Amino acid sequence: MIRFMLPLKSILIFSLCNKPDTLNPDKISYIHINLRCLMKRLMLLLPVIILVSCKNPVTPGNDIAPGRRDYTWTVDTLDKISIYNDYYFLWGTSPTNLWCIGEGGDVDKMILHYDGLTWNNFAYPGQGMEPWSIFGFSADDFWAGGGVGDIYRYTNGQFNKFGDYKLDGYSMIFFMKFWGNSPNDIYVVGTAEKNANGRLYQIMMHYDGKTWDYIIKPETEGELIDIKRGKNDSPNYYLINASGDLDSTGIYEFDGKSLKRIYNQSELDYNIPGIFSVNNDIYFGFNDKLLKYDYINGNFNIIKDFNGSNIRTMSHLTGRSQNDIFINMNDGIGHYNGSNVETIFKLDNKVLFNDAVLFEKDAFFICPDPAHRKFVIVHGQLK
Repeated sequence: MIRFMLPLKSILIFSLCNKPDTLNPDKISYIHINLRCLMKRLMLLLPVIILVSCKNPVTPGNDIAPGRRDYTWTVDTLDKISIYNDYYFLWGTSPTNLWCIGEGGDVDKMILHYDGLTWNNFAYPGQGMEPWSIFGFSADDFWAGGGVGDIYRYTNGQFNKFGDYKLDGYSMIFFMKFWGNSPNDIYVVGTAEKNANGRLYQIMMHYDGKTWDYIIKPETEGELIDIKRGKNDSPNYYLINASGDLDSTGIYEFDGKSLKRIYNQSELDYNIPGIFSVNNDIYFGFNDKLLKYDYINGNFNIIKDFNGSNIRTMSHLTGRSQNDIFINMNDGIGHYNGSNVETIFKLDNKVLFNDAVLFEKDAFFICPDPAHRKFVIVHGQLK
């Protein structure tokens, strides 16, 4: 299956405050893929009207230590394992237990494992999964979602199919992202492709410790591609939705029963927001800004405005704290330490990190370059 890069146009995003902000172009570039692989990355960058709080920016607290930048870097190339597969997502429990998933022509090499020294293919009975998402709470028990409506569970050292969740009238079911509060309270979001018109619709399932059940069936067009929660900020969950239909695009808030859109896209914007959760806090990134959401008042509050920096996109931001955040720059992996943002590892032109796993002293990034059939893992280790 083929993926390719599409350079995206500069955009303008408006901050809706009492005092009008200066309009600034948002420098975004992203990977887009074919229909079957459409959701494999956080891919479909669509227009957005940003609702930003009119309050002054929230200054990071002095009690949060600045993130360090004294990393030693190494790079592992995955095309030495398979030149036919595309690898986009990471998950793991320690620097010596990491998983990387992908899909492609080598069906027996879609799941890779890292033991702290080398990346190796992980063989399992059946070899039938095309993994699109991976998540868990322990090294011995976690989940993987497939691209044909199947969910696998890893226990006792092997992946086994937990269930098929196909829907009548839909040819493909893509499970894009898991998120959970505990091993017995997990959600997975994704999209379903309708046979009649080939369009994509939002789906969401929940695991209660025994079974996976649909709580949102395909009724609204769109692709739910991420889900996070920050219990310190809100009792609700927050989802990223991408779609060719402006009536359903943006950020949604989920209260356990239904979805409510809190962030709307417009025809002027090709951006898609980033979202990550750490220490029970949830952060958003868009329009070169780091923000938190006030769910009581319905406002996004600015923590840091990176306008004028070399940031390429906030779509994949991740971090250990508010002052230790990794961001895609125009020239590589960037880092915000509470004071400034700068590139700390150089990447080739148009290459982004698509996913990352962070530990106390280690940071792993998957950096795909499908146009040149290169997929690398960048590993930074603090000195």
